[in-house]
Amino acid sequence: GYTTRLRVGAKTAPGDQVFLQVVGAEGVYVVDADFLNYLPRTADGWRDTALINLDSLAFDRLAVTNGTKIFELRRDSTNKLWRMVYPLQARANNPKAEQSLQTLQGVRVRQFVSGDPKPDLETFGLQPPELEVALGQGSNTVARLQFGKSPTNDTRLVYARRLDLNAIVTVRKDLLAPWYAQVNDFRDPFLVTWTVPVAVIDVHGQDNFSLQQTNDEWRVLPQDFPADAGLVRDLVSALRGLQIVEFTKDVAIAPELPAYGLATPARQYILRSAATNSPTGPTNPVVVEVDFGTNQADKVFARRTDESCVYAVKLADFQRLPLASCEMRERRIWNLSTNDVASVTIRQQGRVRQITRNGPHDWSLAPGSLGIINVLAVEETVRSLCQLAAVGWIARGDQDRARYGFKDSSDRVTLELKDGKKVSVDFSSRASLEVPIAAVTLDGQPWIFLFPTWLYDYVQRFLSVPPSP
Repeated sequence: GYTTRLRVGAKTAPGDQVFLQVVGAEGVYVVDADFLNYLPRTADGWRDTALINLDSLAFDRLAVTNGTKIFELRRDSTNKLWRMVYPLQARANNPKAEQSLQTLQGVRVRQFVSGDPKPDLETFGLQPPELEVALGQGSNTVARLQFGKSPTNDTRLVYARRLDLNAIVTVRKDLLAPWYAQVNDFRDPFLVTWTVPVAVIDVHGQDNFSLQQTNDEWRVLPQDFPADAGLVRDLVSALRGLQIVEFTKDVAIAPELPAYGLATPARQYILRSAATNSPTGPTNPVVVEVDFGTNQADKVFARRTDESCVYAVKLADFQRLPLASCEMRERRIWNLSTNDVASVTIRQQGRVRQITRNGPHDWSLAPGSLGIINVLAVEETVRSLCQLAAVGWIARGDQDRARYGFKDSSDRVTLELKDGKKVSVDFSSRASLEVPIAAVTLDGQPWIFLFPTWLYDYVQRFLSVPPSP
């Protein structure tokens, strides 16, 4: 119940101190003049300058009116993600919504202009407002902010008011910039988003296949060969990174899909979660399915089957996605030890040369082979061939050999192991230091791939067959 009253007098002669008196007590005190900095001279100086405190509000609805543009977002109570519900049902740009709210939280009043309970709103550009942001919980509006025009003497500010307070104030306009954006700026800018782990990826392209994860390993089915974990990560990254460059059509009905090549998609990617039990047995529920249609200039039309919209993505981003099952094979072709190699046979332009390994860093020409060899370079080249990995897979099967420049007499390097096993790599007649193309036999059929450029250079320099004298 104690109350005290202070009287503040003049500053001392030097001006660095000020006189104070406690009413009802004897004596006068001298204190530092900085005390005056804590004493606003007007009533407005004591007022809270925060336009709104979002931390004290519970809201799950956000409605924005920006001139003639209106949109509304609602926050899901389970995953806390925003979703656009007006003017259309669409995924929202969650980072932008959260960042815009955070910026709004930081808006501070620069000047209290009017406390009139019935102000002339038209004078301040608030009838109608140029921008309105309303927050709600369910059907109840918990806060409503309106922003008008700028004062004539400072275009960096705008007039603003909260409808539950009798005050018109000015605030910085640049802090409101996120809310002046277009409606589509608040839509999710990415084509594919998901929040649950993906265990299966179905691809319908040049052929149909599935990437399935079992015990942290991926396989390509029904072709049944090991998938490259790095390529699977690249595919997931490429799908997540598909940025929408155009919201082509917000609501596309079935008869309109052929115009975008989406009635019968050129390619499909279906992401599924881990198997769950159902009345018909274990199934992998669909997380998201994406269809791709025709391309136009440098963009490709696309749609999600759970949405009615048609989008466009960059052609370059689309081309990062695999088209055929062979592209996803494990890139490590074989894993051999140099100590298990007995000899290397090189066939080049009809000529043959054989080099025998006598021991570590000890090589010699087999009888009938001519020329000289660089022993250390041969050892290094063979060691790299023993750990051969494809830069990228191109095709598989006999039907593609001729198309990529392979013949029965193509240049070949064969590693013969001490146990009698042989592994060979053939080089296309179209191979060059820029784009070396090679082929190996795996699972009884040829696999065509991009050969490492640096290793092809080693093969040409240190394992080539010299011309006959």
